Amino acid sequence: MHRDADRLGARLPHRMARKSGVDFCVFSFPTERLMGAFMRRHGGKPFGGSASADKWEKIVVR
Repeated sequence: MHRDADRLGARLPHRMARKSGVDFCVFSFPTERLMGAFMRRHGGKPFGGSASADKWEKIVVR
């Protein structure tokens, strides 16, 4: 999946940390269109289908 994001031009993940007890990961895509393509391809869960997927927040970095 990370390879797929890389192919779409994402710079990823440029920050991974635990923020107030919640794991988060930031993907930075060059365009909204590429981000949308990635999100659709992965069912709107860019962090995989693990049991904790619903704990991930989407953080858009401008």
